Amino acid sequence: IIAGKALLTYVTQRKYFISSEGSKVAQNKTYTRLQVYGKIRADDGSLLPLYKSYYAFQPSGLPDDEEILKDINDLVYKLRKLKNASVAQPYSGPAILSPGAAGVFFHEIFGHRIEGHRLKSETDGHTFKNKVGEKVLPEYIDIIFDPTMVKFKGKDLFGSYFYDDQGVKASRVEVVRKGILKNFLMSRTPVNNSVNSNGHGRAQAGMHPVTRQSNLFVGTTNPLSDKELRKLLIKECKRQKKE
Repeated sequence: IIAGKALLTYVTQRKYFISSEGSKVAQNKTYTRLQVYGKIRADDGSLLPLYKSYYAFQPSGLPDDEEILKDINDLVYKLRKLKNASVAQPYSGPAILSPGAAGVFFHEIFGHRIEGHRLKSETDGHTFKNKVGEKVLPEYIDIIFDPTMVKFKGKDLFGSYFYDDQGVKASRVEVVRKGILKNFLMSRTPVNNSVNSNGHGRAQAGMHPVTRQSNLFVGTTNPLSDKELRKLLIKECKRQKKE
């Protein structure tokens, strides 16, 4: 292993919003992040990194030392396995995404395309621009964005807030129900036939607010266990004549 790093960050933040309409909002937020990083050089010279991150509103919400050390040992074990692993070949076919990868997939591939302000941009994808009321996902999939949820199954949710950065109260937005696109995430910028904000106008410090995602929840009416998913994967691979 040729590199290793641990970084602990703690941030306290206060946001003020005042408008000529009479809105006066002050919001406080704290968050902490622990990042662990390691890198190994493979026999062919490739540099292979792995990361592990932990998030919480307060340091007391982070895992205890025992759990973190266990995770670091697991990371080291995986790095050593990677060092001697064969190079993955290009593949097109059925796959099961791990939970972490699935979250990033929905955020990047779906979530950004239903941020309303992007429909006014010539450089952004307009995949769902005229799809409200149409089927865009399987009927057993629901997608909801809910900034009012502060915790889920004991985990602090970083996409939570009470008011957005345009002074609009946060609200739960049902974007997809039974596979049908119902709504876009909206700031105070009107788009197509949507003229009202649903509390998703957000901004980094010093930047203008635009439509941004909050806590993203993907639900299904047809849940399957890992074992059942693997059976379906094998069945589909065989149907497509994949190894």
